[in-house]
Amino acid sequence: MTLLSQAEVPARFRDCRLSTFDPTRAKSGGPAALTWATERAAEPYSGLISGPVGTGKTHLVVGILAARAEAHLAVEPGEAPTWQQRRKRWTALFADVPSLLDELRSWIAHPTDEDPLNRYVRADLLILDDLGRERVTDWATERLYVLVNARY
Repeated sequence: MTLLSQAEVPARFRDCRLSTFDPTRAKSGGPAALTWATERAAEPYSGLISGPVGTGKTHLVVGILAARAEAHLAVEPGEAPTWQQRRKRWTALFADVPSLLDELRSWIAHPTDEDPLNRYVRADLLILDDLGRERVTDWATERLYVLVNARY
Protein backbone atom coordinates (compact mmCIF):
# COMPACT_ATOMS: atom_id res chain seq x y z
CA MET A 1 0.00 0.00 0.00
CA THR A 2 1.41 3.38 -0.97
CA LEU A 3 1.54 6.33 1.37
CA LEU A 4 -1.08 8.08 -0.77
CA SER A 5 -3.54 5.24 -0.34
CA GLN A 6 -2.72 5.07 3.38
CA ALA A 7 -3.44 8.81 3.49
CA GLU A 8 -6.89 8.02 2.06
CA VAL A 9 -6.33 10.01 -1.11
CA PRO A 10 -9.13 9.00 -3.50
CA ALA A 11 -7.90 6.65 -6.23
CA ARG A 12 -8.64 9.16 -9.00
CA PHE A 13 -6.08 11.57 -7.50
CA ARG A 14 -3.26 9.14 -6.57
CA ASP A 15 -1.31 9.86 -9.77
CA CYS A 16 -1.34 13.65 -9.21
CA ARG A 17 2.12 15.14 -8.92
CA LEU A 18 3.38 18.69 -9.11
CA SER A 19 5.31 17.66 -12.23
CA THR A 20 2.06 16.67 -13.99
CA PHE A 21 0.10 19.81 -13.11
CA ASP A 22 -0.92 21.85 -16.17
CA PRO A 23 -0.83 25.52 -15.12
CA THR A 24 -2.63 26.54 -18.33
CA ARG A 25 -5.75 24.71 -17.09
CA ALA A 26 -6.46 27.41 -14.51
CA LYS A 27 -8.43 30.43 -15.71
CA SER A 28 -5.86 32.65 -14.04
CA GLY A 29 -2.95 32.23 -11.68
CA GLY A 30 -1.96 28.69 -12.69
CA PRO A 31 1.81 29.31 -12.87
CA ALA A 32 1.76 31.22 -9.56
CA ALA A 33 -0.27 28.43 -7.92
CA LEU A 34 2.26 25.83 -9.11
CA THR A 35 5.14 27.94 -7.75
CA TRP A 36 3.34 28.32 -4.42
CA ALA A 37 2.64 24.56 -4.23
CA THR A 38 6.26 23.71 -5.07
CA GLU A 39 7.44 25.97 -2.25
CA ARG A 40 4.95 24.41 0.21
CA ALA A 41 6.12 20.93 -0.74
CA ALA A 42 9.62 21.80 0.44
CA GLU A 43 8.69 23.06 3.90
CA PRO A 44 6.76 21.78 6.92
CA TYR A 45 4.26 24.63 7.11
CA SER A 46 0.57 25.00 6.53
CA GLY A 47 -0.99 26.60 3.53
CA LEU A 48 -4.33 27.40 2.01
CA ILE A 49 -5.21 27.28 -1.65
CA SER A 50 -8.53 28.52 -2.93
CA GLY A 51 -10.11 29.18 -6.27
CA PRO A 52 -12.92 28.26 -8.62
CA VAL A 53 -14.05 24.67 -9.17
CA GLY A 54 -12.00 22.73 -11.70
CA THR A 55 -8.76 24.71 -11.57
CA GLY A 56 -6.57 21.96 -10.13
CA LYS A 57 -6.47 22.76 -6.40
CA THR A 58 -6.83 19.10 -5.43
CA HIS A 59 -4.15 18.11 -7.95
CA LEU A 60 -1.78 20.63 -6.37
CA VAL A 61 -2.40 19.59 -2.76
CA VAL A 62 -2.04 15.89 -3.61
CA GLY A 63 1.15 16.83 -5.45
CA ILE A 64 2.39 18.50 -2.25
CA LEU A 65 1.48 15.39 -0.25
CA ALA A 66 3.27 13.15 -2.78
CA ALA A 67 6.39 15.34 -2.75
CA ARG A 68 6.50 15.34 1.05
CA ALA A 69 5.97 11.57 1.11
CA GLU A 70 8.78 11.03 -1.40
CA ALA A 71 11.08 13.30 0.62
CA HIS A 72 10.21 11.35 3.74
CA LEU A 73 11.02 8.01 2.13
CA ALA A 74 14.21 8.95 0.28
CA VAL A 75 17.56 9.46 2.01
CA GLU A 76 20.67 9.80 -0.12
CA PRO A 77 23.75 8.07 1.31
CA GLY A 78 25.85 10.53 3.28
CA GLU A 79 23.11 13.19 3.42
CA ALA A 80 21.49 14.46 6.58
CA PRO A 81 17.85 13.45 6.92
CA THR A 82 15.20 16.09 6.29
CA TRP A 83 12.71 17.22 8.93
CA GLN A 84 10.33 14.51 7.67
CA GLN A 85 12.88 11.71 7.78
CA ARG A 86 13.79 12.47 11.37
CA ARG A 87 10.31 11.34 12.35
CA LYS A 88 10.05 7.60 12.96
CA ARG A 89 6.56 7.48 11.51
CA TRP A 90 5.23 10.22 9.28
CA THR A 91 1.50 10.23 8.63
CA ALA A 92 -0.65 12.10 6.18
CA LEU A 93 -4.42 12.22 5.78
CA PHE A 94 -6.55 13.51 2.96
CA ALA A 95 -10.04 14.47 4.08
CA ASP A 96 -12.96 15.67 2.04
CA VAL A 97 -14.50 18.08 4.58
CA PRO A 98 -18.17 17.17 4.01
CA SER A 99 -17.27 13.47 4.38
CA LEU A 100 -15.16 14.17 7.47
CA LEU A 101 -18.15 15.89 9.08
CA ASP A 102 -20.37 12.92 8.10
CA GLU A 103 -17.86 10.62 9.85
CA LEU A 104 -18.01 12.76 12.99
CA ARG A 105 -21.83 12.82 12.94
CA SER A 106 -21.94 9.05 12.54
CA TRP A 107 -19.59 8.61 15.49
CA ILE A 108 -21.81 10.82 17.65
CA ALA A 109 -24.84 8.71 16.76
CA HIS A 110 -22.97 5.42 17.28
CA PRO A 111 -19.83 6.05 19.35
CA THR A 112 -17.12 3.44 19.11
CA ASP A 113 -13.60 3.51 20.49
CA GLU A 114 -12.02 6.89 19.94
CA ASP A 115 -13.35 10.18 18.60
CA PRO A 116 -12.38 10.11 14.90
CA LEU A 117 -11.39 13.77 15.09
CA ASN A 118 -8.27 12.68 17.01
CA ARG A 119 -6.67 10.96 14.02
CA TYR A 120 -7.04 14.15 11.97
CA VAL A 121 -5.46 16.14 14.80
CA ARG A 122 -2.49 13.71 15.04
CA ALA A 123 -1.64 13.47 11.33
CA ASP A 124 1.65 15.12 10.42
CA LEU A 125 0.12 16.42 7.20
CA LEU A 126 -3.61 16.97 6.88
CA ILE A 127 -5.25 18.00 3.64
CA LEU A 128 -8.75 19.37 4.02
CA ASP A 129 -10.24 19.20 0.54
CA ASP A 130 -13.44 21.03 -0.37
CA LEU A 131 -13.37 23.19 2.75
CA GLY A 132 -16.30 25.54 2.38
CA ARG A 133 -18.46 22.99 0.53
CA GLU A 134 -19.94 21.68 3.79
CA ARG A 135 -23.33 22.80 5.02
CA VAL A 136 -22.54 25.64 7.39
CA THR A 137 -24.00 24.97 10.81
CA ASP A 138 -22.83 26.02 14.25
CA TRP A 139 -21.84 22.40 14.93
CA ALA A 140 -19.80 22.04 11.71
CA THR A 141 -18.09 25.38 12.27
CA GLU A 142 -17.24 24.38 15.84
CA ARG A 143 -15.84 20.97 14.84
CA LEU A 144 -13.65 22.52 12.15
CA TYR A 145 -12.47 25.16 14.61
CA VAL A 146 -11.60 22.44 17.17
CA LEU A 147 -9.65 20.55 14.49
CA VAL A 148 -7.69 23.53 13.20
CA ASN A 149 -7.08 24.93 16.69
CA ALA A 150 -5.81 21.58 18.01
CA ARG A 151 -3.38 21.33 15.07
CA TYR A 152 -2.23 24.91 15.58
